Amino acid sequence: MFGKVNAFHALRLQRYKESIVAEKYRRGGVTVSHTRSLGAVLGIAKPVFLEIGYPEIPYTSLQVERYAPDEHFSDRIYGRAPWVNGLEILSWNPGVSLGQTVSFEFSETRTSTRILDVGVQADVYWSPVEIMAAAFVDPRRVQFTFLLRYGWGAQWSAKGLGDARS
Repeated sequence: MFGKVNAFHALRLQRYKESIVAEKYRRGGVTVSHTRSLGAVLGIAKPVFLEIGYPEIPYTSLQVERYAPDEHFSDRIYGRAPWVNGLEILSWNPGVSLGQTVSFEFSETRTSTRILDVGVQADVYWSPVEIMAAAFVDPRRVQFTFLLRYGWGAQWSAKGLGDARS
């Protein structure tokens, strides 16, 4: 909590292109595919508001204030203010989003699937993004997201194969 001046969220609108690198031809095989994404991203920054205690410990009153690292020190911070504080002063930061993902699909049967995805997403914003106070971390225009995902489930289209042949 100490040093964080903005909560930052990204909304992405992307176009994906998937290409299969290696097809699974036999039972126990692995399908390897590569996915590229390109699109627009809209960064939304919401300032952090805190409950600040006055005058000294023990506090006699609490006030909700926007966090300012040069004014609010750890001895004055009582806690985080309710989430709705700061919604009226959101800041918007448009940009471009690029991504690469490699997927490995494997299973022992035709009716189930398991997938492992490994990827990276880069968002390049119009202006630098300040999440932590500039005194702690310099704001940057490029933000990276790393992805490691494991999924399992059923292939519903393959379940009807036995019924169609009978």
